[in-house]
Formats: sequence, C-alpha cells, structure tokens
Amino acid sequence: MIKFYEFSRKGLADSSIFFILVGIVLAFMFLLFALTVTKYRVVSVETGDLEFNVLTQRLTYSPNCLAYTDQEYRTRPQIIDWTKLTIQQLDDCYNQSYQVKVSVYNKDSFNLETKTVSTTDPPGGLLNTVTKQVLIFKDGLFYEGEIKVTAQK
Repeated sequence: MIKFYEFSRKGLADSSIFFILVGIVLAFMFLLFALTVTKYRVVSVETGDLEFNVLTQRLTYSPNCLAYTDQEYRTRPQIIDWTKLTIQQLDDCYNQSYQVKVSVYNKDSFNLETKTVSTTDPPGGLLNTVTKQVLIFKDGLFYEGEIKVTAQK
C-alpha cells in the first residue's frame, strides 16, 4: 500500500487563525487612522478677533507703543506712560498700518482726566472696542486708570 504524506490540520488551523487575527487588527488600525485623518481635516480653527487682541496687547506690552519703561530700561506691561500718548507714538507703534483710537481715563484724579489720541487716519466703518484696567505713569506717580482701544475690523 502506498502512503501519502498527510498535512497536519492543526498547523494549518493555527496559521489561518493567526492571519485572520492579523487581518482584523490591521483593518481596525487602518479604520482608526482614516477616521482620525478625516476628523482633523474637517475641524477648522476659529481665531475670532485674534488680530484685534494682538493690536491691543501691543499697546500695553511694547516699549515702542505706550508701555512704561523704567530707569533701568525694563518695560513694565499694563502700565501706560502718559507722555507717550501722542499721535506720532501711535503711528510709530503700528507703522501707520492700522487705524486705532486710544482713550485713557485717569480714575484717581478728581475731575476724571481723559486723554484721547488716534492714529493719523482715525478708524471708521465696523469697529472693535475693548476696555482694560491699567496703571498710568504720570508726573512720577502711578494712578489707577482705564484704557479704551477702538480699531477697525
């Protein structure tokens, strides 16, 4: 009688289960990757009034704008130098690229002293306005105050 070599069914079954499991895992990973990519593609970034916020922060943080600089040449953010409230200073601050109007209110004075300055071309059309609490450096003293910034959208 002739004997034929018989394949082990157990080995064939083990390898087929392995490849089925690998196929399922790879399909799941591909599906997860595809969902992740499409999710990030659909999401848009909402910046809101980012440019306006940067413009207003620049006023109170930059030594080239209205921020107070002490004798050691350190810029003090959120402190406004009263002497820098000029048209020329605002034009230099924004390189004449934006139309901005700034009003500073000195809360500590009895008559509520106000100073309003705008760039050479005052803002018009649709406007954004923000009011912030600041300190004002005037005549060697610090006063509590408010700054109101208006810029074109």
